[in-house]
Amino acid sequence: MREPDIRTRVLGSAPVFLGSWAMAIVAFILWMQRGDAWPLLIGFGLLVAAATKADRQMQAYWRWQVEWNQMAGTPPRRKRPLMWAGSIVLGLLLFSLLGHAAQHGGGQAVVGVLMLLAAPLLLFAGLAKLWAWARRRRRGGSARDGVVAVCIRRPLIPVPTLRDAYRGLPDHCRQVLGPVE
Repeated sequence: MREPDIRTRVLGSAPVFLGSWAMAIVAFILWMQRGDAWPLLIGFGLLVAAATKADRQMQAYWRWQVEWNQMAGTPPRRKRPLMWAGSIVLGLLLFSLLGHAAQHGGGQAVVGVLMLLAAPLLLFAGLAKLWAWARRRRRGGSARDGVVAVCIRRPLIPVPTLRDAYRGLPDHCRQVLGPVE
């Protein structure tokens, strides 16, 4: 199974998946209160559909990867509950900030606070990925690297042509295979 593309990985990630559902719920509530929020409802509904499809693809890929690694005798990787916990905490923070803005006004302050919270988190996540990538490059790869490490473009020993190999077969094999073209 091939690794999903970047679009599927981003849409299937926990923060995007949970955030799309949260925004769809907010859009539904707005549509119920005011009828003019239907474009938001449609837009976030499409986002939820895409995120749900991507999440299913990522879950299937992760299950396949665990099974593949178990065939090689590699123990399964431990789950990362902190990612889900962080997503839940950020979602609760978002809802509390939106509720506060709805009571007291000032949606710009909510956006500002969210940007101040999101910027260090994104910076930390990016630096952690960069550090892991650099460490893996220094070590010369990891256990998750592909099976084929070296690709040989030309044969190392002389290889006969197809006609020569065909002529080297016993007569009964040539009768089964038929004439060479």
